Amino acid sequence: MSNSKLKILVSFLLLAFVFVVFPAKMTSADVVASGECGAQGNNLTWTFDNNGTLTISGSGKMINCTVTDGVISQPWLDYRKSIKTVVFEGEITSIGDYAFNGCENLTQITIPNGVDYLGEYSFAGCSSLESIEVPDGVKKIQTHAFALCHNLVSVTLHENLEEIGVSAFDDDQHIKELVIPSTVKKIYANTFHNTIGLECFTVCGPIEYKHAYSLKNFGAVKIVVLDSVTDLGVWNFSKDYNLRSLVINKETYDSASSKFPTKLTEDQIHFYYDVSYSNDGHGTVSGTTRTFGTDEVKLDITPERYYKLDQVIWTSGETTKTLTADENGNYIMPNVDAGTPGATIKATFKVKSHHITTITGTPATCEEAGVETHYKCTACNKLFSDPDGQHEISIADTVIPALGHDLEEKAAKDPTCTEDGHEKYYECKRCHKKFSDAEGTNEISAPEKTDKLGHDWDEGEVTTKPECEAEGTRTFHCKRDGCTHTKTEPIPAKGHSKEPEHHEAVPPTHENEGSHEYYECPDCHKKFSDPGCEHEMTDAQIVDPPIGAAELGEAAEDKDGRKYVVTDPHIGGAGTVTFTGVETPVENLIIPDTVVIKLETYKVTKIASKAFYNDKTLKTVVIGSNIVSIDSDAVYGCSNLSKIACGAMVITMGSMSFAR
Repeated sequence: MSNSKLKILVSFLLLAFVFVVFPAKMTSADVVASGECGAQGNNLTWTFDNNGTLTISGSGKMINCTVTDGVISQPWLDYRKSIKTVVFEGEITSIGDYAFNGCENLTQITIPNGVDYLGEYSFAGCSSLESIEVPDGVKKIQTHAFALCHNLVSVTLHENLEEIGVSAFDDDQHIKELVIPSTVKKIYANTFHNTIGLECFTVCGPIEYKHAYSLKNFGAVKIVVLDSVTDLGVWNFSKDYNLRSLVINKETYDSASSKFPTKLTEDQIHFYYDVSYSNDGHGTVSGTTRTFGTDEVKLDITPERYYKLDQVIWTSGETTKTLTADENGNYIMPNVDAGTPGATIKATFKVKSHHITTITGTPATCEEAGVETHYKCTACNKLFSDPDGQHEISIADTVIPALGHDLEEKAAKDPTCTEDGHEKYYECKRCHKKFSDAEGTNEISAPEKTDKLGHDWDEGEVTTKPECEAEGTRTFHCKRDGCTHTKTEPIPAKGHSKEPEHHEAVPPTHENEGSHEYYECPDCHKKFSDPGCEHEMTDAQIVDPPIGAAELGEAAEDKDGRKYVVTDPHIGGAGTVTFTGVETPVENLIIPDTVVIKLETYKVTKIASKAFYNDKTLKTVVIGSNIVSIDSDAVYGCSNLSKIACGAMVITMGSMSFAR
């Protein structure tokens, strides 16, 4: 196989690998476990989710796992049989020893380009993995790296790879094709042991060290040894019972024929040979200068004018064959005769008939000539009036003369308020070009313009009167004859009255609502809280709701912070309350005779228990004349109290009322 064909094959395999390995879309999932996996600890971290995806993030080298008593120290050991996909994020430079060993359900992984080390047993036993690409930074594939990958089909190895370790692909029975890059120098024992499913094995360059057992139990159907490889060393393919096709340099084969099965027939062995080219003088042919039997060669064949390809004839020694191109334009190269170093390919050509193509006509215009539909031979460039090429004509025979202009007079137009006018001009009915003269000699882009007049507006009339807050409208009419255009301009809002109507506050009663003070605009009747009519009020804001009557047990407080509880809610002066204390302690306190609560006057008839309990601020107390009872502990602990003026109505006092 030629180097160019090998590069195409490798590129195709790479492209196929990318489409297989990369997932089309990642779905969100829950993280099941996580940890560190870097050679320096936290330089790499990992997470495993419930979709079976192991994600490794960070930069630098991965930890090298070890085996103790048969147990691998993988960080994700408990989950390795559930791993389906491995995703790398960041700048990862190595895949550690035993990293993914035994991940039997792993199907998708793309090794990052920055990786330069593939550890021992790193993917061994990944029995669901179907394809792998080794990055071009890796110089050695370590021992058993991909051993026992029983479903591995596609393997891509890049130039720069130098060594393939012991049993690296051991027992990978489904690999279809292996291309060993020209940079590989060493292949160790059992590297490709039991790879019995190989369809093609290609060696691209000389390998300095080949272990005798590196291809043990090897079973390729086709072996390609590139032309540059002259020594197979210790390799022996004599027991490759699957071999059906061999491509090799003849000298290399002659020196190592015993290393291939004796059952191979002559038509199954394809030697590289030199190719030369010739022609019959009516065209040229060229292509590769070296090839081998069954190779597909693309030939560059160029016939002379008026000629076309007749035959491609291949000759080697006494053998001559006519070659036919396949659907891709390739010619399959035969094997050369024994003892013949090369072959010659000769192209012969024959005269072709007229190759007629239609030249579609174009109609004549006012100023340009047209062309009649005619026919042309693309081989000899002759012109014909018929599609059969029987009646030859000249280029002049195809010309249709120009038609000339067909002018129509266009009358002048007077300008209006909104549209320009124009002078008289002439226009061609066919091409619509315009001219200033009837002879059509002075072409113009447009007739000479007369500027539009513009509107002549009247003084306008008020069509919408302005309101306090809303603008009005003034409408103007154009005074020119025939013009019906109008325009409008806003009239500013006049604002609220400077003398609004003042409404005094009306206090509420127990049963009837009152109203707050407000001002009303006499023009729009809106209501405001200020005489400047700036702060509008709603009806709900104006209403002062009914006060209602006090209820038994209702708490109240007067303007001086004295607190009470209603003990008799009767109105009309018959109700009573109990004094319960003060909001804020004071030095001098007067308990009044009465207090007004909700518009009603209530007698203060009692001082509640602990009303001044432990009040250290209180110094003097004046007790109102309606107090008839002072509960226990009412003034207990008021150590600074020096004076009490008690009313004459006090009848009862509870225990410890004034203690301490």
